[in-house]
Amino acid sequence: MSDHPVANFYEPELDVLRFCAFLAVFASHALPDDYGALVPRWGHVIPALLQATHDAMSFGVCIFFLLSSYLITKLLTIERAATGAVHLKNFYIRRVLRIWPLYLGFLLLMWVLSNPRLHLFFVPIETGRLLAFLFFSGNIYTGLFGFTLNPILPLWTVSIEEQFYILWPAIARKGSVFLRRASWTVLAISVVAAYLLARSSSNPTHVLWTSSLVQFQFFALGALVALRFAKRLPSFSPAARAGLLTGGVALLVLAAGWCRLKSTGSVPAGLLTIGYELTAVGVVLILLAFLGAARGRHIPNALTYLGKISYGLYVFHDLSLVVSKYLADRFHIHHGFRAGSAAAMTLVLAMLSYRFFEKPFLILKDRFSLIHSRRPEQASDGLDSVAPRYSFVERPASGLSPSSST
Repeated sequence: MSDHPVANFYEPELDVLRFCAFLAVFASHALPDDYGALVPRWGHVIPALLQATHDAMSFGVCIFFLLSSYLITKLLTIERAATGAVHLKNFYIRRVLRIWPLYLGFLLLMWVLSNPRLHLFFVPIETGRLLAFLFFSGNIYTGLFGFTLNPILPLWTVSIEEQFYILWPAIARKGSVFLRRASWTVLAISVVAAYLLARSSSNPTHVLWTSSLVQFQFFALGALVALRFAKRLPSFSPAARAGLLTGGVALLVLAAGWCRLKSTGSVPAGLLTIGYELTAVGVVLILLAFLGAARGRHIPNALTYLGKISYGLYVFHDLSLVVSKYLADRFHIHHGFRAGSAAAMTLVLAMLSYRFFEKPFLILKDRFSLIHSRRPEQASDGLDSVAPRYSFVERPASGLSPSSST
């Protein structure tokens, strides 16, 4: 535990990207998921494009994975440079305090509310699924038995995040060279795994989407981007950033449309593999479009705040959609009500959760932080002004100075 952090690191534009990733995931769940009824009126092209765009929005999950790896890798490499070591105990305590309280609390809440004895409208959680989610293997259970209609549905991704956290800090302890080699190795394994799983599975799109091995490529790419820009962020022109963003989004739509990554039908293994690599390149281009964009620019505090509470937004959004749908059906309200009311409900729940439930754990988490990724929670009201920060306080450890090479 340390009461005197040795460094600060914060890239506020990534909070904006995190919120944009959430918006994409929310839209993929809130908007209609079948545009075939438009074919008689509009022909095949426009409905196909709408379908591909809708399906591509779910790749906001891949952006979350990429961002998580980028930030964790950068924090760990800065910590190693500043202190001479990666402190595993502190790392795992910080992750537990950030992820587990809301995750486990929400699982418990939904398990109680979906009890058939309460006669509510929530689909019950089967015992096997609950145990799998409790032990962070929810993605494996989902891959084997399908998605649930209970609002815990999106939380399978947290299992993949936690699996990543188990491995990566120990790899980061060995330095940047080993970390880079490990990232390329993971990337290669992911590509091979995607192809083999696609060939051997009866429902390949579903199995690949929930596979840790396949999704780990986004963590590997996030680490590689962090190592590439470890010392200096890119300084692209606004036009170049717009081009990167446009290209990235186009690749995601292409992966969803042409490669049919979210299709329920039979898709060739080679096409699925190509689709995941198009997605990988697309999310990297999107990250590069944002990376370093805050330099010399003011980012509205409200946007960084929304990124700051994005974990709660993600956790609560499916609950809000389920409740809104029930109310629309129960009181015969137009289904356009569902998306708007769910968005408002998600925002309110996330804000309340962050302020009254998550924040005490975040304050405790700061006591175990050597590198602050934003202003410590003790001094923050969630709407503080922000600016990029890369500062070190000289405090040699293990015979190394803070500026020692990793």
